[in-house]
Amino acid sequence: MSAALAAGDAVCLFPEGVSHSKGRLEPLRTGAARMALAAEQQGTSVALVPVGLNFDRKTAFRSRVTVVYGPQFSAADLRPPDDAAHGPAVRALTDRIAGHMKRLLIEADPSADAAIVERVDRLYAAARGRSDDAAERVERRRVIATGIERLRTTSPSRYEEILLRVRRYDERLLRFGLRDRHLDWQISRKEAATFAARELLAGVVLLPLAAAGLVLFVVPYHLTGLAARWFTQESDVAATAQVAAGAIVYGLWLCVLAAVAGAVGGTTAAVMTFAVLPVVALAALFAIERESAVIDAVRAWFVLRRASGVQRHLKRRRSDLAAVLDEVNEWLSAQNATETPGHAAAQTPR
Repeated sequence: MSAALAAGDAVCLFPEGVSHSKGRLEPLRTGAARMALAAEQQGTSVALVPVGLNFDRKTAFRSRVTVVYGPQFSAADLRPPDDAAHGPAVRALTDRIAGHMKRLLIEADPSADAAIVERVDRLYAAARGRSDDAAERVERRRVIATGIERLRTTSPSRYEEILLRVRRYDERLLRFGLRDRHLDWQISRKEAATFAARELLAGVVLLPLAAAGLVLFVVPYHLTGLAARWFTQESDVAATAQVAAGAIVYGLWLCVLAAVAGAVGGTTAAVMTFAVLPVVALAALFAIERESAVIDAVRAWFVLRRASGVQRHLKRRRSDLAAVLDEVNEWLSAQNATETPGHAAAQTPR
């Protein structure tokens, strides 16, 4: 490792030293700090770059992960002058690394707070017109996660009241089959007609492709889910199990279909089937997701057209909730300023 650092190579380490799904930074091992300090003692200047991995839904295959890079920092000032100072220097650098990493992570319990943090952020961002930029989203959710944890501790009744209001708002959305983004639609008849014409033309190609994909791959799709659950029940490796199970199940399924094609049409048909079906599967996946989104949009448009006043009513509810969140954040900021004089209060989510 020292040779790699001396050569100017980039070395990636996971200083927690363990895979987990606790939603918080685990106590760091000291290996990263020892390596950096050893390199500094040997005359190699090391730039430490913190990285935060923020999973939307870690257990779901193909879910989003936002990777956040922080500014680089140095360990040169902690270089121990002698062996006696080595232990304290390692501990100090380990704490420094942890501090930089924490500023890049949304720390929320996945079994309790993570879902509400995500929901509050989406609601707040929609109501206030916030950007969906990854860095801004992570920073908002960090502030929200800290606020929720603090609110639950200092004012549980207020915490429960906000949860209840969010649930009631979501129930109303669900009742009409709507989502936050639908409430901001301002679609003219001309735009709707253009959308309909375009999607009808696309549907001529995509709908048969989606249907073919469902027929050809419904069996391995369900077998993959069963196999992944059989492989493991641990949430932090569930997605990995799905990938491994899918590679095996879909590979065997392609062999079965190729064998059937070979029995009917000979070797050429078998080879063509084995080569073409993966492309068909990917194209069908795109078609299914595209047409599902279209159906969702059409249904929402008809609901908004048919139910007069629903859009305005729900937008008003959403705006009221955002105002409550602003009030709570101001209250928490005042609490922080009172308890820790001299420190800056937390900012409103941006």
